[in-house]
Amino acid sequence: MFGVILSDGNVYSCGPFLDNPDFCYGNIYESSVEEIVYGEKRRKILEFAKTKLDCKKECMPNCRLDAINRSLWELKNPTVKHIDFI
Repeated sequence: MFGVILSDGNVYSCGPFLDNPDFCYGNIYESSVEEIVYGEKRRKILEFAKTKLDCKKECMPNCRLDAINRSLWELKNPTVKHIDFI
């Protein structure tokens, strides 16, 4: 899980949505990390992001978290037998 934790303890999905309560997973001063990671609020935010969020309009171009997620997905679900890094 990637996210951003602010000094007030709020945990957000990513940078462009900081201080937007619709993208706040929870607060580390009020809930355990486990409750935040496996909680209903995070599940609903992820479902919204998968089904309704228009990343081309609402997310940053060249998002680092997107690149990381794509790399992790490729490791788990390879589409090629070998990836050359050179």
